Order: sequence, then C-alpha cells, then structure tokens
Amino acid sequence: FCVAQVARLLGKHDDAAHLYQRSFNYKNVFDPSVGFMRGRHADGAWVTPFNEFAWDTRVYVEGAAWQYSWAVQHDPAGLIALHGGPAKVVRKLDRMITTPAHFVNAGYPYEIHEMTEMAAVDFGQYAHSNQPVHHVLALYAAAGQPWKMQHWLRRVMDELYNSGVNGFCGDEDNGSMSSWYVLNAIGLFPLCAGNPSFVLGSPLFAKSVVHLHGGRDLTLEAKGNAAGKPFVQSVAWNRKPYDALWISHEALAQGGALRFNMSATPAKRRYNKQQLPFSLSTSGLV
Repeated sequence: FCVAQVARLLGKHDDAAHLYQRSFNYKNVFDPSVGFMRGRHADGAWVTPFNEFAWDTRVYVEGAAWQYSWAVQHDPAGLIALHGGPAKVVRKLDRMITTPAHFVNAGYPYEIHEMTEMAAVDFGQYAHSNQPVHHVLALYAAAGQPWKMQHWLRRVMDELYNSGVNGFCGDEDNGSMSSWYVLNAIGLFPLCAGNPSFVLGSPLFAKSVVHLHGGRDLTLEAKGNAAGKPFVQSVAWNRKPYDALWISHEALAQGGALRFNMSATPAKRRYNKQQLPFSLSTSGLV
C-alpha cells in the first residue's frame, strides 16, 4: 500500500493500480473457519495444527494469531467485512482484551520476554508491550464505536506507563512505545502509515501546544478533562463542530485549535463512511 501511494504521486498509475490490488492479499491468509489470520503452505494448505494462543515460529514473530490478525492498517473496512461486519469485529476486539493472557510456546527455545510481558499485565491478548498491536485500539473507531477506543486508550496510558524506572511495559524499539504515548496523550494517532491522517482519540492532557514551522501553533484542548472522563462528547476544529473520527495532516499542519469536550459517559452515535478512518477499499483509489 505504501509503495502504491508513492507510485500514484509519481504519476505511475499502472504500477499504483497493481500494488493497490496486491494490498488486498491479506484476505488470502484469513481463515473464516477459525476467525484469524494463519499461515499457508506454498500449495495453499493451511499450516496445522492451529492454536490461537500459539506463538508459532513457523507463522508469526513474537506473537500469535491474536496479535497478528489485525495488521491491515490500510484497509480496516476490508478487515471488518472479513469478520462479518462492525458488530462482530467489535465483539472480537472485546474478547482480545478480556481473554486471559495465555500463551503457548511453539518453537522458541525458552519463554521470550515478550511472552512474559504480555502475561504480566491485565490486558488479555492485547500485548501493548510489543509493537504488532499498537494500532489495534484505533480499530474500534474504524468499526464505528470510538467510545470503546477512548476507554481503553485512557486505561493503557494510565496503567501501562509511568515516570519510574519501569515506565514502559515493553521494548522501547526505535521510540515506538514513547511515540505511541505522546501522540495518544495529545489525542491523535496515525492508524495508517502512508495515509496522511490521524484518528482522534482521548487526550490525556487538558491542553497541549505543538509548535509548527513558520511560527504557527496547533493547540489541542480537552475541556472538562479529568480522571474518569475518557469519553469524547464532541469535537470542534477552529471553533466549528467537527464530526469525523479523523483529521488530515494537511489541516493540522496549517495550525489551529482542536477542542475535545470530555465526559464520564460515552457519546454513542452513528457514523457514515466519510467520518470513519481511511480504508483502501472505500477510498475511491481502487
């Protein structure tokens, strides 16, 4: 997908079309009979046996099906369709976080630290200690239930990060753990690499200011923010109501004010396709 974006911007439209189609190949490793992405042999046969908790080195790296079945950041709408619709994918995300942090070592010579770290916190199969799941909570927004994303974002920031010697719950690989925190703490998250947009989350701070080039500022405010108020009731962009669950990088780069009105109760409403985060299959690019 990312290379297709480069090809499109270079005017290589045939290459872009070919690469966009290849971006849908994730569908070939989704097995509806088990509801997960799983390994296939060259002849198309599934790798067996299958265990959703098995950290199987033949198929996955530092994780299992629970951690790797969501890696479709460029097309969450397509991933949701594979699962049978938004309601079903939301139920599965709920299961991910509430299922015990059980794992089966299938190929490693010993229990690796990523296994230990996942089991050490009470977030089920959501192994925030490792990077493969760092985008997963934003999929709640893609499924039209951002209030669940807001709840869990706040819990992760409050419970899995601190300023002590054990301030990170896992590897700080290339700054990923802290950048996840900084972005979500100001209320933004880049769900899809290669697409210049941010999903709107649950700001941790009452006010943040990002100083931009040319003397411009981006101000992010969370009115009424407090512990126990992770839910976004409404958003305003430059004092005008803003109904989408995402905002473009281009808009933010111009500077302005993004205001979140926070609450202790979720604001449950319906969202149309244009209000949901970017998905390749609904973007008009293919």
